Amino acid sequence: MTTPTVRRCSRVLTRMAFALLLTLATASCAHVLNGYRVFYCVHQKKECVSPEHPASMSLDEAVSLMRTAGNEKDAFLGLVDSKNVTLQFYTRQPHRIWVEIPAPEKKGSFGALMTEEKALTVIRNLSGDLELQKAALGLRFEAW
Repeated sequence: MTTPTVRRCSRVLTRMAFALLLTLATASCAHVLNGYRVFYCVHQKKECVSPEHPASMSLDEAVSLMRTAGNEKDAFLGLVDSKNVTLQFYTRQPHRIWVEIPAPEKKGSFGALMTEEKALTVIRNLSGDLELQKAALGLRFEAW
C-alpha cells in the first residue's frame, strides 16, 4: 500500500516526464523542419490540413507526404515560415510539381515547374526565410 506522499510524488514525476517528452517532441519537429508550419491536401490519404491552421511535422513526414502528393494530380503541400511567407508545392500532373511563393501584394507568384525529385530536394534543403530563397530556387514572377 502506498502513502499519500508517494502517490503525490509519483503524479508530479509523471507530469514532469510528460512535459519533458512534449518539449523534446516539439523541439524535434521545429528543428527538423527549421520552424516551418505545414498545410497540405493529399487525396490518396484522404488528409487535408488547412492553411489557416498549419501543423508541425518532421522532415521525414514532409518528404513522405510530398512523395505521395507527387503521384496525384491536384495534391499540394505548403510550408509557412516565421514571417508568414508561404512556399507551395502543387502537383499539376504526376511527378511535375509547380513550386511557388505567392506575392499577393504584387498580384502574382514567384514560381517554377520542377520534377518531383527536385521538389523533394528543395524540401530537404530548406532553411531560413523563404523570401530570401526565391532566386536560389529559380522562381520567376508570374502575374495572376
